Amino acid sequence: MKEKSLILKISKSLFIEQLKWSPWFISIMFLLHLIVSYFQTRIDFTLNSLFGFSYYSTNIYMLIIGIIAGAYFLPFYVKHGITRKNYFIGATLSALGLSAAIATIFAILSFLEGAILWFFGIERLTTTILTVNSGNHWLLSFLVYTLNIFTYYLIGWLITTGYYRFGWKIGFGFIALAILSSIAHGFLWENELYQQFVDKLPAQIGGLSLLISILLTTLLNCLILCIIRLSTRKVAIKL
Repeated sequence: MKEKSLILKISKSLFIEQLKWSPWFISIMFLLHLIVSYFQTRIDFTLNSLFGFSYYSTNIYMLIIGIIAGAYFLPFYVKHGITRKNYFIGATLSALGLSAAIATIFAILSFLEGAILWFFGIERLTTTILTVNSGNHWLLSFLVYTLNIFTYYLIGWLITTGYYRFGWKIGFGFIALAILSSIAHGFLWENELYQQFVDKLPAQIGGLSLLISILLTTLLNCLILCIIRLSTRKVAIKL
């Protein structure tokens, strides 16, 4: 019971600390989308809602957060007497919570923005997250958004883990592994990365059902977490 309480305390602390980094990013995305929405009424082009518009930028943001958090927090907590195992579990839970929180914030802001646009006579924008149209599937879109930005957080954490544990030579191998993970993720969801490679493949790959994409992405995340755990289980903390 004491260990569970400690893990929850670590998770809460990490969650709050990383969430504090996010207001500037969320504010920029919100203001940028409002500006683009204004011009969308004067220039005929398709624009996603804020929720969909923020998705790809949030992937990059979470990748950066994963890199920064992985480099900073492990030494800090271990030096304060937290075991590597407890830190790993707490950090994983906090990352998942952060992903859900950011997805929730953008979903709420998307509804608020819709009200603002309606007030000014601008038609409400539809939301599409990868293969999911949110017209009748908001909960499903939320799940997909959360799951995929969590994946990019883990990829960033993976990069930092390789460099911290093994140094820059093997660290390059972890970058290659992170790139392969990104490509695998792209193929699962047929995103822009997938589109860059699909024409060069000997056969068409894609068309996975939404359920299969979610399950395989979850499996990919578990694999990345296993690599991170094995790499940090006995890592020496640098002074």
